[in-house]
Amino acid sequence: MAFFASGQYAAHSPGDQCIVFYYGTNADSSEKRYLLNDILASGEGSGELEIYFGPGSTNRGTLRHVVLSDDENQLNFECWKEQYGPLVFTLKRLTR
Repeated sequence: MAFFASGQYAAHSPGDQCIVFYYGTNADSSEKRYLLNDILASGEGSGELEIYFGPGSTNRGTLRHVVLSDDENQLNFECWKEQYGPLVFTLKRLTR
């Protein structure tokens, strides 16, 4: 997974054998967008993520408990689609 300053993200599983967010597609698209719209004083955030199915077809999911480690090398968050979830992610930075 990669989150870009532009508000876009990319997500692929090894060999694309599974769909990263359970449904949708791993294909790259400018419609794959995220937004962190609430950051608490503790540094924990929440927001939204557009799950991409194909051109013009997305479903909005919720990002919860978004936390970046103090050294900025680990990102933890949950992804929910209404009552379905959480999909829990722990991402470790490979390069700076």
